[in-house]
Amino acid sequence: MAGMWLTTLVIFGFLLIGIVFTILGLGAITDTHDAVKIDPLPDDDSTSSKE
Repeated sequence: MAGMWLTTLVIFGFLLIGIVFTILGLGAITDTHDAVKIDPLPDDDSTSSKE
């Protein structure tokens, strides 16, 4: 009976670790702080001066 509980805890532990690493990985991939450096959005001042 103790072996079944240990197996259940290990399986749920691996599941929890997998979910946490997936969330952290997706958060690192979708980091938007560096996206402005790659493709900057035009400023309102620069678009109004061209008109």
